[in-house]
Amino acid sequence: MASQNYGFEDPYPSIITPQEVESDLWTYSVSHRFYGALSDDPIDTAFGMDSGANTIWAIQYMISDHLNVMVSRESFEKRYQLDIKLSQHLSESTKTLLNIEINSSKSDSTNSRQSTAGMSFGLRQWIIHRTLDTTINLNYAFDQQKLGFSVGNSWLITEDLSLFSELYPVPLNSTHQPIVTVGTILKTFGHRFLIFTSNSTRHNRVDSLNGAPDNTMHLGFKIIRLLGG
Repeated sequence: MASQNYGFEDPYPSIITPQEVESDLWTYSVSHRFYGALSDDPIDTAFGMDSGANTIWAIQYMISDHLNVMVSRESFEKRYQLDIKLSQHLSESTKTLLNIEINSSKSDSTNSRQSTAGMSFGLRQWIIHRTLDTTINLNYAFDQQKLGFSVGNSWLITEDLSLFSELYPVPLNSTHQPIVTVGTILKTFGHRFLIFTSNSTRHNRVDSLNGAPDNTMHLGFKIIRLLGG
């Protein structure tokens, strides 16, 4: 199976990409999206980090070259989630995925748990081979009966460094704003280090269908470690 440079795929903060890691390997990731505004007295608030963060950790196992499962926990609403992802490589430059997610979250207002589910279809296409690629997710939330999409772009600057962007559009009549995320990825053989800014503090791509309440930008980071092999 053809793999991306340095062992596994370039990730995004929330957009999901087709599997590039070989079977019987694991990844572990942790991510923070800080609640404080990036531009609100950035020196004294440490760029918004003093206000706390919405955190998530995730463990992913590659059952085969095309199938993996992931378990994650997000601090917002104490959300636990199971993802099952099937990936298919149509060619060296075109790859697809189908992801099913089932989650359980705890509402602060009712102090009770509820379960929801979502589905994502993804397409990743190299525009300029190994330099510029685009990933599109088509996301559906079963509880909201809402369908939406997101677009990610990744630009290879050097062998160890990429720039990326994410966009979650919203309907023209929405009172919310599109979610925009921009950042950079630093690569080693077994790690991916992402640092980014976004006007959303949510991690879940199905939740992101509703957009962001405003255009206030927040700092975030994500670290992914490849295990085994």
